Amino acid sequence: MRKLLAVLAACFLLLGGAGCQFLWPNAPTSSEETDKHGAYAGEYTGKWCYQRLNTRMQACYAAIYEAVAEGIDADEMVTVADSKSSTPPQEYHGVKVTLPRQLFSRSEAQTLYVAFTWDNPQFFFISNTYGLTGRNADSYDSISLVFTMNAQERAAAQRQLDRALNDILADIRPGTYEYGKELTIHDAVAARCRYDEAAAAAADPAAQFPNAFSAYGALVEGRAVCEGYSRAMQLLLHKAGIECTLVSGAGKKTGVAHMWNLVTIDGRNYHVDATWDDSDDVLRHNYFNLTTEQIEISHRLDKDNIGVDTCTATEANFFVHGKTYLHTYKQDDIAAVIAQQVRLGKDAVEMRFSDDTYGNAAVFFRQTKVLTAKVNALLKDAGLAMWEYEVRGEPDEKILSLYKKGAYPKG
Repeated sequence: MRKLLAVLAACFLLLGGAGCQFLWPNAPTSSEETDKHGAYAGEYTGKWCYQRLNTRMQACYAAIYEAVAEGIDADEMVTVADSKSSTPPQEYHGVKVTLPRQLFSRSEAQTLYVAFTWDNPQFFFISNTYGLTGRNADSYDSISLVFTMNAQERAAAQRQLDRALNDILADIRPGTYEYGKELTIHDAVAARCRYDEAAAAAADPAAQFPNAFSAYGALVEGRAVCEGYSRAMQLLLHKAGIECTLVSGAGKKTGVAHMWNLVTIDGRNYHVDATWDDSDDVLRHNYFNLTTEQIEISHRLDKDNIGVDTCTATEANFFVHGKTYLHTYKQDDIAAVIAQQVRLGKDAVEMRFSDDTYGNAAVFFRQTKVLTAKVNALLKDAGLAMWEYEVRGEPDEKILSLYKKGAYPKG
């Protein structure tokens, strides 16, 4: 998420200090035909942000996509001025794109850049800075994207990333439904990655730790901030055939900028936050497929997110789908759910309770001997026994979890 803020700050300075807004100008109506020109149209015309641009902006997006895709193996240099200092323009690895249609404002240029980078996590090497040239301050006909790696480094990094992607996707069995694909991907990202505290605390994180904001950092280097987690999720979900975009906002308690995903499962949209589910020592699913009302308990959504409407579906929520969302605190009912999870070979049992049942359920979870006895009575016929566990309670989300001792910390 800090990378996004750095992008906006860089654009603000680079383009002369004009105010920045997320504007999605004149998005196509049902009567407008999407501009599908371009050699790579099949790779981007279905993507989230592209579909929400007008045809003029779509044409520019198409030109950028083609230039980046065809320039990956080249070592082109671009000249970009850094208005944050008095130093003259510098040369960087990158690509300069002549736009087929003009951009008529700095905010349009920003819209185009964000739309393109938010849609395409596979281009993990694109920097947080870009340059514009044109006839005047309100008319631009080319954009220069800066890359964080040279051609040789990009090729090597791409091979590493492809191996990581293939390893994860190979664990998805043929015929798996969308929910199962998403769950496999979510857990794999959390298992492979650690939150990069050094990058989060850096004075200029995007410059000092560029990979921490990318799928490459999350899946290959195993270290990322929230944007890296989110882009890794997005890239894997895209490859699994699942629509997904990025969501920006902040933690409600901390106010710290944050990023997560919006995913479409069986035609319904949900919020999923792999970063916050990746606890220091355990894998959680607290933020797996939430409604807008649920995510807003702990997250604040930016007002200018791209096409993020209110999410109300609950069918693919982790607790609803797994039948571990309870509206009762009866001990026998809770024990039955725990026993079923143990039968399934789980080494963690995560349960969500309704507001009026959480308190009493929490008391039962901490009555270790009573809970264990009740679960063991249900497992006796299968020759199984309840494992020793640690309890974690999260009152804000009304979640109680049991974690098998010795199974964690993860990886």
